[in-house]
Amino acid sequence: MARSTNSYLPLLLTLLALTLSACGERAEVVELGALEKPKEHDTFSLSPQKPAGKARRVVVPEGIDARAVLLSLRSPGKEEPLEVEVALGKQLEIDGYQITADHYLPAFVVENDTITSKGVEEENPAVFVLWQEGETVLFAGWAFRNYPAFTSAQVEGYELKMLGVKSPQ
Repeated sequence: MARSTNSYLPLLLTLLALTLSACGERAEVVELGALEKPKEHDTFSLSPQKPAGKARRVVVPEGIDARAVLLSLRSPGKEEPLEVEVALGKQLEIDGYQITADHYLPAFVVENDTITSKGVEEENPAVFVLWQEGETVLFAGWAFRNYPAFTSAQVEGYELKMLGVKSPQ
């Protein structure tokens, strides 16, 4: 004679309770404390500042031969983006904007507290850019040529893309 599924319910609940209690004895509970999302996680840019405020070192290895980066800047109300060449370590002023580009890294990596390049080949090219209009910071962070989605401006409607790099001829 077949039993109804209701008659197995107490047995199943007992087995479930024993299984859960056995798992609970082996589990280690770690108190993490209050969790807060760091403010800089609202953007994709990786600034040289760590969330705790400790500065990351930026190391540009020997042999990286770049003199300028090519950027595309899109502003609200303008049909075509503005394409500019910015000399590394210099500020370019154009159309009311100030653009500074520093630290070109052809193979961007983060190793502990250091931002560097793992070589001279363009595997993951990136440059640190500061783009301002007067006192308003439109973008401050790393611009990645291969991953433009990681390069989001701080002010809605503005867009920055790294197009390439110029080397000495």
